[in-house]
Amino acid sequence: MIEWNEDPSIFIAAALLPAQVMAVDVREEEKFAQVVVPNDQLSLAIGKAGQNARLAAKLTNWKIDIKSETQMREILMNKMEETGDGESE
Repeated sequence: MIEWNEDPSIFIAAALLPAQVMAVDVREEEKFAQVVVPNDQLSLAIGKAGQNARLAAKLTNWKIDIKSETQMREILMNKMEETGDGESE
Protein backbone atom coordinates (compact mmCIF):
# COMPACT_ATOMS: atom_id res chain seq x y z
CA MET A 1 0.00 0.00 0.00
CA ILE A 2 1.26 3.48 -0.82
CA GLU A 3 0.20 6.84 0.52
CA TRP A 4 -1.54 9.05 -2.05
CA ASN A 5 -0.06 12.46 -2.70
CA GLU A 6 -1.42 15.15 -5.02
CA ASP A 7 2.15 15.83 -6.23
CA PRO A 8 2.66 13.18 -8.95
CA SER A 9 6.45 13.09 -8.48
CA ILE A 10 6.07 12.22 -4.78
CA PHE A 11 3.29 9.74 -5.51
CA ILE A 12 5.32 7.96 -8.21
CA ALA A 13 8.45 7.85 -6.04
CA ALA A 14 6.39 6.26 -3.24
CA ALA A 15 4.97 3.70 -5.68
CA LEU A 16 8.52 2.57 -6.51
CA LEU A 17 9.57 1.96 -2.90
CA PRO A 18 11.72 0.33 -1.61
CA ALA A 19 13.87 1.55 -4.52
CA GLN A 20 15.57 4.88 -3.88
CA VAL A 21 14.45 7.53 -6.38
CA MET A 22 16.82 10.38 -7.22
CA ALA A 23 14.54 12.41 -9.48
CA VAL A 24 11.12 12.32 -11.15
CA ASP A 25 10.43 14.45 -14.21
CA VAL A 26 6.70 14.58 -14.92
CA ARG A 27 4.80 15.66 -18.00
CA GLU A 28 1.33 16.08 -16.54
CA GLU A 29 -0.49 16.63 -19.85
CA GLU A 30 0.79 13.23 -21.06
CA LYS A 31 0.68 11.52 -17.63
CA PHE A 32 4.27 10.44 -18.30
CA ALA A 33 7.08 10.34 -15.76
CA GLN A 34 10.79 9.76 -16.25
CA VAL A 35 12.36 8.41 -13.07
CA VAL A 36 16.08 8.37 -12.27
CA VAL A 37 17.44 5.89 -9.74
CA PRO A 38 20.99 5.13 -8.58
CA ASN A 39 22.75 2.52 -10.72
CA ASP A 40 22.54 -0.10 -7.99
CA GLN A 41 18.79 0.48 -7.56
CA LEU A 42 17.73 0.00 -11.20
CA SER A 43 16.93 -3.71 -10.98
CA LEU A 44 15.03 -3.14 -7.71
CA ALA A 45 12.98 -0.30 -9.22
CA ILE A 46 12.12 -2.26 -12.37
CA GLY A 47 11.63 -5.59 -10.60
CA LYS A 48 11.70 -9.11 -11.96
CA ALA A 49 10.46 -9.02 -15.58
CA GLY A 50 9.36 -5.40 -15.02
CA GLN A 51 6.82 -6.32 -12.36
CA ASN A 52 7.55 -3.41 -9.99
CA ALA A 53 7.47 -0.83 -12.79
CA ARG A 54 4.17 -2.21 -14.13
CA LEU A 55 2.60 -2.23 -10.67
CA ALA A 56 3.71 1.37 -10.02
CA ALA A 57 2.23 2.41 -13.38
CA LYS A 58 -1.09 0.72 -12.55
CA LEU A 59 -1.21 2.21 -9.05
CA THR A 60 -0.50 5.75 -10.23
CA ASN A 61 -2.22 5.57 -13.63
CA TRP A 62 0.92 7.11 -15.19
CA LYS A 63 3.35 5.84 -17.83
CA ILE A 64 6.68 5.45 -16.05
CA ASP A 65 10.12 5.22 -17.67
CA ILE A 66 12.88 4.23 -15.24
CA LYS A 67 16.52 5.01 -16.00
CA SER A 68 19.71 4.58 -14.02
CA GLU A 69 21.83 7.59 -13.18
CA THR A 70 24.41 6.48 -15.76
CA GLN A 71 21.79 5.99 -18.48
CA MET A 72 20.35 9.45 -17.83
CA ARG A 73 23.81 11.05 -17.93
CA GLU A 74 24.48 9.38 -21.30
CA ILE A 75 21.17 10.65 -22.69
CA LEU A 76 21.91 14.19 -21.49
CA MET A 77 25.47 14.07 -22.88
CA ASN A 78 24.16 12.92 -26.27
CA LYS A 79 21.59 15.73 -26.32
CA MET A 80 24.29 18.27 -25.44
CA GLU A 81 26.55 16.93 -28.21
CA GLU A 82 23.69 17.10 -30.72
CA THR A 83 22.95 20.68 -29.72
CA GLY A 84 26.64 21.59 -29.95
CA ASP A 85 26.98 19.97 -33.39
CA GLY A 86 23.91 21.80 -34.69
CA GLU A 87 25.29 25.18 -33.60
CA SER A 88 28.69 24.70 -35.24
CA GLU A 89 27.29 24.11 -38.72
